[in-house]
Amino acid sequence: MKIENTNIIRDYFVSQQRRLKEDFVRIRASLSDSDVKGSANEQTIVEFLNKHISAHFITSNVQIIDSYGKLSDEVDVCVCNVDQPFGTSPGQLVIVEGVDFVVQVKARLTSTELERIVRNAQRVKQLKRMATPNDSVNSNIDDVPYYVDRIPYFVLAYTSELTLEKTHEKLTALLSKVPLELQPDAIFVLDRGAILNMREGKGRALKAGGKPIIGLCIAHSGEQTLFEFMRISS
Repeated sequence: MKIENTNIIRDYFVSQQRRLKEDFVRIRASLSDSDVKGSANEQTIVEFLNKHISAHFITSNVQIIDSYGKLSDEVDVCVCNVDQPFGTSPGQLVIVEGVDFVVQVKARLTSTELERIVRNAQRVKQLKRMATPNDSVNSNIDDVPYYVDRIPYFVLAYTSELTLEKTHEKLTALLSKVPLELQPDAIFVLDRGAILNMREGKGRALKAGGKPIIGLCIAHSGEQTLFEFMRISS
């Protein structure tokens, strides 16, 4: 029964992925201004997440600040929890403790966009949550430095001019000197698959042949990519 339910959920998100792609094509055809297209693509993801995850609110085009005075660059989509004291208006500041995860939305993944992703991820992942004495965490201890102390950072691309193998190659080179805690957690390309960051192979890392996968790995998830995005980010 558990497997059957999982298959039903997976099939549902396959249909939702088709709808997102259709919305993307419609947006690109109906709008001429690139900035307006970008905002529309981001809002589509905001609306999708609002329907499918439990969050205090989801906002877009905001910057995040921590208690140490560090500030992120602008993020496309920001999923906020009940610890977020500020509102939902685009363009405002939000605090790091009130953010569950962020999503950068890319119309088309390119080599240049990969460079921007790495820079933007470092600016977000540099922010550190300040713990209080009454805080409790439900997480594997090995995941704490990446997903608890810092904000999970995901990328969702509608299309890509790069194969997953080329994306893996270029991203590996770009991250060669970036500390593990400042690296993006995953990049998803609809209809193709994902690049997942397993880092040291601990915590939530995947296994192959009984052994943990280390570093960046390719997931050829195809039409199930949106399902994998929801499974990993939620």
